[in-house]
This record gives sequence, C-alpha cells and structure tokens, in this order.
Amino acid sequence: MPETVQIFTGKDLNRLGVQALPDLIKYTTNAQNLDFYGGAMPTWVIHGVSLADFNPNSTPAAPVFLNDAYQPSTVMGTGSLFDIARVEVLKGPRSGLYGRNTIGGAVRVLTNKPNFGRASGSIGVSYGRWGDGHVNAAYDAPITRNMAFCIAETSDQGWSGWQTSLQNGGVQFSAVGDLGDLGGLELTSITSLDYFDYGLNYNDAATGPVYATQVEHTPMRMAQENLRLGSGKPKRLDWLLGLDVAYEDLEENKQFQLFDDALETLYTGLSGAANEGILSYTQKTQSYSGYGQLTYHILPKLLLDFGARSTWEYKTYHGAFQQSPGYYMASNVTRQYQLKDHVTGKAVLRYQFDPLNMVYASVARGYKSGGFYGGFPIASTAQIDPYREEQVWAVEAGFKAQTKDRKLIVDGAAFYYRTYNYQNFTTEYSAVSKTITSTLTNLGTAVNQGLEGNIVWKPVPTLTLNLGAAYNDAKIVKSSQYQLDYAGNLVAWQGQPRLPRKRPSARKPMTRSRPSSYSIWS
Repeated sequence: MPETVQIFTGKDLNRLGVQALPDLIKYTTNAQNLDFYGGAMPTWVIHGVSLADFNPNSTPAAPVFLNDAYQPSTVMGTGSLFDIARVEVLKGPRSGLYGRNTIGGAVRVLTNKPNFGRASGSIGVSYGRWGDGHVNAAYDAPITRNMAFCIAETSDQGWSGWQTSLQNGGVQFSAVGDLGDLGGLELTSITSLDYFDYGLNYNDAATGPVYATQVEHTPMRMAQENLRLGSGKPKRLDWLLGLDVAYEDLEENKQFQLFDDALETLYTGLSGAANEGILSYTQKTQSYSGYGQLTYHILPKLLLDFGARSTWEYKTYHGAFQQSPGYYMASNVTRQYQLKDHVTGKAVLRYQFDPLNMVYASVARGYKSGGFYGGFPIASTAQIDPYREEQVWAVEAGFKAQTKDRKLIVDGAAFYYRTYNYQNFTTEYSAVSKTITSTLTNLGTAVNQGLEGNIVWKPVPTLTLNLGAAYNDAKIVKSSQYQLDYAGNLVAWQGQPRLPRKRPSARKPMTRSRPSSYSIWS
C-alpha cells in the first residue's frame, strides 16, 4: 500500500497484549483516542482529524470496517479483539474501496478465515474482580469444497463500577465470496447484515452520592451490499469498479436527570431536585455509491494509483423531546439531510525501487457526511437543524524502506490537510433553559499539518522493537463564529485548536464487547 498504514497481525495483537480495539491506539503513531464516557464511545483521531461528538448517531471521521463492512457509529469501535487475522490502520482520506465518511483514515479489522479442511472450535471463560467476566468462543467448518463458515462470539461484562452495560451485544453476518471468472474478470460480492444494541448507564460523579445520571438505549440495524468487478491477473493497467448500497436505522432513547447539588448548579445554572430531560428519536440513512480505482504502470518502476467515488446519501430524523420542570416539550420533530458535495478521489504517484522500497506523493479529496445533533435540544428544536458535510483536500509525501529479510522496516511521511465547513460544537446562551447550551454546526476552515515516522526492528525472531514519532499542528484558521465560555465571555473560534484536549476519566469502564461475527467465505 503506498499510503501511510500500520498493520497488526493476530500474533502482534497477542504479543502486545491488546484485547480491545481502542487499546491499539497506544501502538499507532499520530493517532489518539477521545475517550468519551470513560470508554463507551472511543473516537479515533488520526493526523488530528476527528469529530469530538459523544452521540451515537454521528458518523465517524475515521470509521471501523469489520470484514470490509462499514461500521456507521463510533460506539461500534469499542470491541474486543478476538478471532482476528489482522488490523490495518490506514491514515488519510479514503476513496475507492474505503470511501464512506473517511476524511481522517480507516481502521480495517479482518477476522480469521474458516478452515476449509475440517471443523474446529474453541472456547475460553474467565472471571475476575469487579465482577469482570469474559467469554470467547469460535467455531468453523466447511460447507462445500469451495465454501466454509465461521462463527465467533466474544463478551466482556462487568457488574460493578461506575459504568455498566456499555454494549448489550449484537450480531453481524457477513458473506465474502468470489462469484466467478467472467472472461478473465473477477466479480466479488460482500454482503453484511448488522444488529448492534448499544446501552449506557452513566453516573456523572463517578461515585456516590449521585448528582447526575444519563441512561441511553440505542439499537442499530444496518444492511450493506458491495459488488466489485476487477481486471483479474496483474497487467500494465489494473482496474476495479464497484457499487455499494447501504441502509441504516438507529433508534435513540436517552434520559438525563440532574439532582440538587451546589456544584452542578454553579456549573449549569439549573437547581432543584430531579431536573429531567427525555429524548427519543429515529435516524434513517440510505446510501448509494459507485466507485473505481486503477493502477497504471507508467514505467516499470513508476506507477500511478487513482481512485474516485460518487455517493448519494439521504438521512431523516424524527423525534420528540421533553424537559422539566416546565421548560418546553416538542413532538413530531422532523428534519431531512441530503449529501450535496458527494465526489471524492485520490491520486498517488509512486516510484517502486523494488517490491519492498518506494517513495510516493499523493493528493486526495474526501468528505465527512453531515447530519443532525443527537443530544438534548434544551434551547430549541433549531438545534436539530442539519449541519453540512465537511470537505478536505489532503497532500502527503513519504517513503517506505525494508530489508530483504524484513527485520528492519522504516517509513516516514509529511502531510497537509485543509478542511472546509469544519464540524464541531459551538456554545450559546439559551433563554429557554437559562443555561449555556451546545450545538453541533459548521464552524469554518481548519488546517492539519505534520510529520511522522516509524522504525520496526526484529533483531531476533522473538524480539520486536518499535519506535514511532510524530508532530501535528491542527487549528481553525478561518471562522466568523464566536462561542460563549462558561464565564459568559465571547471567544472567537478562529485560532483555536481543532479538537479539545482529552478529559481524564474517573475510572476505566467495566464493560466492553464486540458484536458476534458470522462469516461465510468462498
């Protein structure tokens, strides 16, 4: 791969002791994890690009792909890593194969392929302090000579602590198969059906007495079909055409209670016992896209990679909101969003000294979908008005070098991103609730620029040394908007860092789980 990418095999994950996908960030150069709710909603920040949102209906800037199936919510990136063949962390905007909402990068998780020779299975159970229980199970078996299936289930549950039931579980069915040779061409189908049941029981104080609580329940259903037609055996011009159709349905039920406490009153302006907000809405998404990518050998060692995608996307929001004591109620709130700026692309020029060593330069255009604020609209229903998609132009140059025995691997890159219609939260005073409220909107233009490098050295087969370093500067360079700080002062967004600094959490969560995986390979 000519782009910046870090690859972790299943053996790497076991050696590093990585059990959950968010834990992999500590071994990934120039990546961070915005850890909302202490782990319930890990948000990947790659090259400083992400959206600091804590609602499950927002599309991620660096999404997870499980067996090449797009995971549309950040909450789906909390999973335990079990029965995994490899994880690829791809940096920078994606087009072609990974084109949906990927302006920062993509995290590609591939499970183990089933055994085509004979049936096999495994199971593991453990229990520890804080009521921490783990169950891992997998089974695979051949169906025909060219088809086999695999079922993998992992569940990590905690029954004490300040958070419980972060994920109630889910099921994913995926079928990946080669549909045949069409006159030397290759036709591939990837079919995915997902059900993910997200839940949150959150104590804002992290300990007793309870000052504020938030309870969420958000079932999600997704269906996706991806067809790919490729040129087959390597030629001077290799190409691939694809069609992607997806449907997503999310139901959010959220309740917040603020109890009488002097500190909370000082911070929010609310007082009295049991200030309560109830929010219930559905969000549905339809997405259709066509894409293509090609590799052209200009000279034997000089290659051009090009990918492009055109997407049609439509979202609807329908919900109701109630806040007490006596602020307002709203029902049958309906909003619509349609993607307008829908074309993405990427071109990479690379000089391949040999299969292991290269230099490259790339330019890319990506987008992140717009949508609706998924939190409490405590000022007015105008907070639900759709925000636009953000667009990014990205330039990158770098190199990759390896020894023939692959005992030493060195790579480095420099990048510059310019993002328009940057999405983030702004604050304003609400005369309805008499508090400072947050609204998700488009702020202006942001810039990310930086350098990164990695060295991997394997002096002996049982020892691997990794060294990574990065510099990143991300800020808002153009904005006409202002926000209120919590002292009531107007502060200009222009010149502010692109993302807020990470807040420390009181204690790590006691629950993590990954949806079950059901796969058919042929």
